[in-house]
Amino acid sequence: MVCRRQVAVGAYVTPFPDRLHIITWNVGSAMPPDDITTLLGLNVGDGNTDMYIIGLQEVNSMINKRLKDVLFTDQWSEVCMERLSPFGYVLVTSQRMQGLLLLVFAKYFHLPFLRGVQTETTRTGLGGYWGNKGGVSARMMVFGHSICFLNCHLPAHMENHEERMEDFESILQQQQFEGQAATGVLDHE
Repeated sequence: MVCRRQVAVGAYVTPFPDRLHIITWNVGSAMPPDDITTLLGLNVGDGNTDMYIIGLQEVNSMINKRLKDVLFTDQWSEVCMERLSPFGYVLVTSQRMQGLLLLVFAKYFHLPFLRGVQTETTRTGLGGYWGNKGGVSARMMVFGHSICFLNCHLPAHMENHEERMEDFESILQQQQFEGQAATGVLDHE
């Protein structure tokens, strides 16, 4: 995604971060690979990516793994941080709901221009009681522009298309953020 906006900040003009690397991947309970360089595009890019948004589905959510992840950082977050931090990226926010994980990284020098970071979760599995299906999101103001990233894991297969659409509508309705502007997912720029 390339945005060519500029935002006035103080006495100079600061460009809106225009290079986002967005990943969505159903990892099927697999462990992170040893090298995620290709996944992150670090081997082909020019190093000018401003933000990484990583949405994973089916991250191992067995009870023993979840208990460990409560006490320590989960393995997927760790491998992403280890790979991105040498290039000047920091974890802005993360949101986990069972096997659903959303990570947002930004270059460290963008941090003063990121405001109002909030996250939301919506369970849709078992009638809204179980988080194996649903959505996690992160919203923020980036250089004065409201943006929202939504990672969903919905029922699979063609025969479940109506349930999938209902779940998505439910996620959009239930995910409400605090603040006066951009309270819903679709209210963001």
